[in-house]
Amino acid sequence: DSGGMTSPDCKKSSAYSSAPQKQKCPYCDRKFPWSSSLVRHIRTHTGQKPYLCDVCNYPFTTKSNCDRHLLRKHPDCAQALGAYRPYRCSRCPNAAFTSN
Repeated sequence: DSGGMTSPDCKKSSAYSSAPQKQKCPYCDRKFPWSSSLVRHIRTHTGQKPYLCDVCNYPFTTKSNCDRHLLRKHPDCAQALGAYRPYRCSRCPNAAFTSN
């Protein structure tokens, strides 16, 4: 028994890293496993920021970044806009959830 330890040569791979890299960026040589990843990446080239904060109209490249901004910068408005996450993880101080 190795006591739960793995050898240094064994590495876990994520679904992302092990997926075939078929989606090629038209601006550079990078390839992505999913078209959604490519779309997000292309925004680094075009500067497109399609997600606007509902409170201050600050633009973001991803919805998740916009949601995080709303929770951090406008916590009083987040609940009214449906982005409020009142439950916290006791082990991960930055993790929040909508249900317990």
